[in-house]
Amino acid sequence: MIKRSTRLSVTALAAAAIALSLGLAGCGPSGSDVASTPTATRTPAKTPTATPAPTPSPTPTARTQVVPPATPPVQPVTPPQSNPNAVNNADYVSHATDSDGGAITGVEFMTAAGDIVCGITGPGGSVSAGSAVCTPSTWAEIIPQATPDTGPFVHAAVVNRGGIASYLYPDWFSQPARTIPVLPAGKVISLEGMTCEAIGATVRCSDDSTGTGFLASTEAITFF
Repeated sequence: MIKRSTRLSVTALAAAAIALSLGLAGCGPSGSDVASTPTATRTPAKTPTATPAPTPSPTPTARTQVVPPATPPVQPVTPPQSNPNAVNNADYVSHATDSDGGAITGVEFMTAAGDIVCGITGPGGSVSAGSAVCTPSTWAEIIPQATPDTGPFVHAAVVNRGGIASYLYPDWFSQPARTIPVLPAGKVISLEGMTCEAIGATVRCSDDSTGTGFLASTEAITFF
């Protein structure tokens, strides 16, 4: 009896060993009943991309500022004032001739009484331009003549442009006999920088630049 029990125990132990062995075999990696353990996938952390710093604007290079010279204000040009008493020279063109018949260019006129004949010489004639000349009709008698009077060309009062006034000149505007236009009292006539004005029964002629001139009448002559 004792031997049988021992034999049963050995048998039981062997069965238990086999069962244990089978159980362990089922837990191996190749067994079909082995539970798979999920593997955790780690996503690598992204390295933050550095935002590029803004490129600084280039510092402007200091430049030397060229300042143009100040332009002076334009001064208004005042047009020459015309004399409201001036006559039209075209109405007083000279037709005088010298003792040799040469033309004396310029302008000519006489007083309203007709006793003073005057003129201003112009360019291109037989006499130099720029002389104002007056001869009162009485001068052949009241003014001493430098030479014997051989004709109508008596001495005249003259003022030259840039020069002096004198009466040692011939009368350039009395010949030939013709109609000479009248310069009314208060009117002026100018040519070649010379101006003459009829003032009552007298005539005043002068150089525009120097003021030198004369005042002529049938009785006398005054230089200034």
